[in-house]
Amino acid sequence: MMRITTMAIFLSVFAYAQKTHTINGVIKDKDTGELIPGALIKVKEFPEINVQTNEYGFYSISLPEGDYTLDINYLKHIEATKKIHLAESLKMNWDLERQDVEIEEVEIKKGPLSFPTKQKSELRYWMFRQCLNFL
Repeated sequence: MMRITTMAIFLSVFAYAQKTHTINGVIKDKDTGELIPGALIKVKEFPEINVQTNEYGFYSISLPEGDYTLDINYLKHIEATKKIHLAESLKMNWDLERQDVEIEEVEIKKGPLSFPTKQKSELRYWMFRQCLNFL
C-alpha cells in the first residue's frame, strides 16, 4: 500500500512538472521599430529569473502554468509591465517607448583627476560608476 501511494505521489509531481510553457518574442523600440538587444525581462513571482534579449532582440522564458507579472526594462525607455495567465505557450512582442532623459549642466574644469586606485580594472570600474551617475 505504501509503495502504491509513493508511486502515485511521484507520478502526480512528475505530471505537474511537465506543465511548463514558453513565453517568447522580440522587443522593439516603439518609435524606430529597431530591435533592442540587451533588454531585461523580469518575472516578479520568481526574482531569480532575469532574461536578457539576444543580439536580435529575441527572448524566451519557460515557466510552469500560472499567473505572472512581467517587467521589461531597457536604458532610456519606459518600463513596461504586463500581467499574464500562462496556460499555454505564448508569443509576446513588446514595443518600448523612449523616455526623455535630461541631465543637469556639466562643468568641465582643468586640473588633475583623483582616482581611487591605479589598477586598470578598478579604474575602469570607477569610470563606469561615474558615467552611471549621470543617467
